[in-house]
Amino acid sequence: MDGKAKLQRKIEKTRRRKETCIPRVFWVKVCFDNLNRQQREFLFRVFAEARWFWNYLVSLKRDGDIPSDVWKNKEVTVKVGNDIEERQLKVLMAQPRLAILNRLFEALKALKAKRENGH
Repeated sequence: MDGKAKLQRKIEKTRRRKETCIPRVFWVKVCFDNLNRQQREFLFRVFAEARWFWNYLVSLKRDGDIPSDVWKNKEVTVKVGNDIEERQLKVLMAQPRLAILNRLFEALKALKAKRENGH
């Protein structure tokens, strides 16, 4: 069996396995008493970077269309007071950035549907 057929078989097997997966979202409350300082700083940084990325995407949408590969950016523009800064995304990995991008697209579609219905 050649490599291409083997790869196709593996892809098909993965596709069948993922069809049975159910995506779930969990809301969690973090008890900071049990975390050390480094873990707390990491969590604060992750949520801050997610917020920066979301706001960056909203600003891109306001200026025009959002490029499809924007989730690959490792730097975002952040407005701080009256100044604008470039900040690096150090701990927010690509998969969460892509999830934030998809969530924004879903939110924009829902907003468009509501506007068409007169809300």
